[in-house]
Amino acid sequence: MSNWFRFYDDVVNDPKLIKLPDDLYRAWVNLLCIAAKNDGVLPDIEDVAVVLRVKTPRAAELITKLVKAKLLDDNGGVFSPHNWQGRQFKSDDAGARVKKHREKLKAATDVTLRNVTQTTLRNATEEKRRETEQNTTEARDPLKVRTGDFQQAIVRAFAAANSPNLPETSRAGLWLSQGYQEDICLAVITDIVKRKPSITTLSYFDNPIADAHAKKAPPREAVVMTAEETDWEAVCKSYKAFGKWSKWAGPDPDSEACRCPRDVLAKHGLLPISDAPSLPIPTMPSMQ
Repeated sequence: MSNWFRFYDDVVNDPKLIKLPDDLYRAWVNLLCIAAKNDGVLPDIEDVAVVLRVKTPRAAELITKLVKAKLLDDNGGVFSPHNWQGRQFKSDDAGARVKKHREKLKAATDVTLRNVTQTTLRNATEEKRRETEQNTTEARDPLKVRTGDFQQAIVRAFAAANSPNLPETSRAGLWLSQGYQEDICLAVITDIVKRKPSITTLSYFDNPIADAHAKKAPPREAVVMTAEETDWEAVCKSYKAFGKWSKWAGPDPDSEACRCPRDVLAKHGLLPISDAPSLPIPTMPSMQ
């Protein structure tokens, strides 16, 4: 038979939950469901592993991390969600049922969470490390690491703005694949969500993010060939024929900054008037 339990909407703003990676957050929600079926406590580690669809060492690792994150309480080897009795209060005496269930667990001969020693946890961690080293193809993609960090930063931005919504963050990976920068994206998202906390989808930010990156584009510089690379003969002939000076050759002959050698300009009759050689004034023959 299915049971229900209280799940408070303020979890979206809980800093402890915002910091969790996706797999650990999912494990925490599943453990709440398991606890709800067991009077607020977790059953044997093997039963927990079966429900979570993982191996026993992995289940122990998840529980250890959630205890460290203060989302699970360790009550003498019996684990329960933090403040479960305070949040899952009932009109009847739930405490008596929890006490009875704990006594039953202590008397059980099966392997329980009390038998999950620190050695077992260390072995599970070491096994995970060896698997990671031996199978490099399963190493985390740097882009996935960036995407995960970016997604958590977006969630924190929404939480800081007291937004009532928890957006679906898969679009963060699309932005990174398009070459957008996380800091510019976060600046745009933070500014807009503060003014419009009711936004529900990240696609709303597509155009503002594109505009912000366009404004950051570096200015383009004109390409000018060096004097040694320029065929001045061809440039001068083209100028004489069509009246247009090549844009690759820099300033035209009428400019003092013209880089064309003076002898080439003179050869084609392109020297400015001020630089043209002066002709001798002819003398008139004497009338005498």
